[in-house]
Amino acid sequence: MEPSTSIPDRRSTPRPRSRPDALLPGLCALLLLAGCGGEGPLRFAVLFQDAQGLERGDEVEYKGLEIGEVTGVAVDQQGNVRVEVEVRARHRAAVAMNSLVEVERAGVLGGRKLVVHDGPGARIPMIERAELIGRESEGDRAVDSLRRAGRSALEGLSALGEGLTERLRSLRDSEQAKELADALTRFGEETSQMSREQATRFREEQLPALRERAAELRRELEEKGLEEDAQRVWDDFQRWLEEVQGGS
Repeated sequence: MEPSTSIPDRRSTPRPRSRPDALLPGLCALLLLAGCGGEGPLRFAVLFQDAQGLERGDEVEYKGLEIGEVTGVAVDQQGNVRVEVEVRARHRAAVAMNSLVEVERAGVLGGRKLVVHDGPGARIPMIERAELIGRESEGDRAVDSLRRAGRSALEGLSALGEGLTERLRSLRDSEQAKELADALTRFGEETSQMSREQATRFREEQLPALRERAAELRRELEEKGLEEDAQRVWDDFQRWLEEVQGGS
């Protein structure tokens, strides 16, 4: 009689199971990209000293991905610019309490966008309706510095022009002096509303005529025996002209 062959009972053989901790890295990555599906959009505010042209509807970006939009821009009672933000539900985890948020240029057309960067240290979970303090980007700090320098130069030029027009208006017996003063005033008002390129073209068109008017006024004053006034007006006009041409 041959010995019987035993067949193992499959039901009693334990099956290997996946370790829960082995799934955690992938799960965390999934949550960071997609957010927690059971929650709605994340709403919070960012405070800036200057929002630099940021407007409602501008996009909010994280690592090159659009994650939400600006829903409002207003000045608060302390004079800060308060930017309201809404981040889509699936991207909630992209923003933390220690995130760095700044305004950056959006393309070559001069638009703006709000960009979220990871902050230093461990991520601090975001709180709904929290307020973050925004920062200026390096590029915008440089642009702002140039803008302040430009404003300073424009103020100096404006003061020089005002001094010249006052001197011209003091010559009450000269109609040419009044006309030149009016022309200089219009010139300053119009160029202040133009872009740099437009102002440069406008100067090239208008300065020859203004120079000729100043020369005619000088001749008129000299003919009236007012050589001292003629020289002062001409010297002031030449200083103003040098400043204008230097800003072209």
